[in-house]
Amino acid sequence: MIVDEQDHDVPVGSTVGRALRSIPELRVGLAGSVGLAVVAAFGRVAVPLLLREAVDNGFVKGKVDFGVIVPLCIVGAVIAVLTTIASSWSAYRLTVQAEHAMGALRKAVITRILALSVNQYGSQRRGVLVARVTSDVETLSRFFSWGALAWVLETTTFVVVGVTMFVVNWQLALVAVVTTAPTIVVFRLMNKVLVPAHMKVRQHVGDYLGGVSELVSAAPVIRAFGAQRTIGGRVVQAVETRQKSASRAELLGTFLFISTEAFIVVVVGAVLAMGLRWRDSVGLTAGTLVSFVFLVRAFLSPLMDFTEIQDQTNRAAAGLSRVLDLVDLPMDVPEPLHPTALPEGSLSIELDNVTYEYPLREDDPFGTATFAVRDISLTIQAGETVAFVGATGSGKS
Repeated sequence: MIVDEQDHDVPVGSTVGRALRSIPELRVGLAGSVGLAVVAAFGRVAVPLLLREAVDNGFVKGKVDFGVIVPLCIVGAVIAVLTTIASSWSAYRLTVQAEHAMGALRKAVITRILALSVNQYGSQRRGVLVARVTSDVETLSRFFSWGALAWVLETTTFVVVGVTMFVVNWQLALVAVVTTAPTIVVFRLMNKVLVPAHMKVRQHVGDYLGGVSELVSAAPVIRAFGAQRTIGGRVVQAVETRQKSASRAELLGTFLFISTEAFIVVVVGAVLAMGLRWRDSVGLTAGTLVSFVFLVRAFLSPLMDFTEIQDQTNRAAAGLSRVLDLVDLPMDVPEPLHPTALPEGSLSIELDNVTYEYPLREDDPFGTATFAVRDISLTIQAGETVAFVGATGSGKS
């Protein structure tokens, strides 16, 4: 099996599950970090509820009741400090463990590259392998330093605040959910376009790195044959193709972010309008309405982050899928389970009717299989020097 460089959709959920199975370091301490994120989410919910009590009970006939306001302010300050500690601790744990996981992934990729057979090396472009170790893993590292952290913290906040909204006032909560639904639809539609777009970027990054690697390593030969314009033109074309694909992906991500901003304004406006209209019929107090506006903002704030980190998530999923494809690449020449030690002393080499046929490349479906060597018998005595001469592809290797 060869690592597929063709563009294909990468389901984020299944890719993350595959990573959790393949990289045990990602699972270490995850439950504790999520627990701290839940504590931080409850802290964010507590402040709007304290605000409701302050508005409804702290102001009586136009006068401030300090006996109510001061204790609420003290409790709010304590909750804010605890929320900050829990959030920061969760972020620290996730970041440190992610770095351990990326280190393990880098080692796994390097080990697998060193274990590839000669045939597998010939089936891979050098730039593709370089991209797996450098560009793709660095993309994952940047994602785990912020994107993955945001997913954990913001998802817990989204769920906790959503449940709290229905407890405070289920009618207004339904208004918020119904008006938020179009955001989810747009989010899913854009995601179907963003994933292939970022897969295309990853593919072009590999092409670009491969071209640069070959250009640098073969620079003296290129100059000797006067092929600067031809070879340089190919690399420049790879640069321009990568630039166009990256610009398209960035444009799609920007559009998604702007769309979510507009939806947030609509949702807050709808909640305020319906709250004022239903104020008497559902028994809404001023404090409840004010606190609910803050809850809605806290409920929608993760959506803003989701649209921003979705772009980074798609890039990370594309890169992660390719790295895991390389790590999971089966060896066509596996290590022997019970190797036999070579006898001591000088050894001769004998080939008896050896035949070898180059396998078809997956990126060349119209190619034909050809024999490199067929029925070759040869004996090379110890200490003897033999030269193999022939055209490229004639079976010298």
